[in-house]
Amino acid sequence: MKFKFSLNSVLKVRSHKKKAEKNEMAKRVAEKQEIERQQDHLKEELNTYVQSIADEEHSTVRMMKVRSAHVQTKQQQINALDNEKKQAEDRVEEQRKKLSKAHQDLHVIEKAYDIEHKAFKDQSSKEEQKFLDEIATQSYKR
Repeated sequence: MKFKFSLNSVLKVRSHKKKAEKNEMAKRVAEKQEIERQQDHLKEELNTYVQSIADEEHSTVRMMKVRSAHVQTKQQQINALDNEKKQAEDRVEEQRKKLSKAHQDLHVIEKAYDIEHKAFKDQSSKEEQKFLDEIATQSYKR
């Protein structure tokens, strides 16, 4: 007799849900990393620009204002990316909780599978032993 898990469809659904949550987690982490990469790029760009300004000896007032406005714009972009990064971190944390819940749900069903499979094996073993005992009893009687 072959083992058939009574909650097999639930096991498949929960396994699929965990896989989907895992993929969504990877997507959220990639989004966060992209924001961090953009932020690092802007910071490096700003540092390079500030260094080039510092290397110049003479500047007009107009040029200083233009440079100051450019630096402020870059700072604003960095701050905006910082806010996006915080939001992305929140989304990652939220997704981590969903993934953890999906993992727990799957684990419960896997545990039920193990219990049911063990009970099936025990029952099969008992039936087999009973059958062998009957054969032994019949051959002894003859």
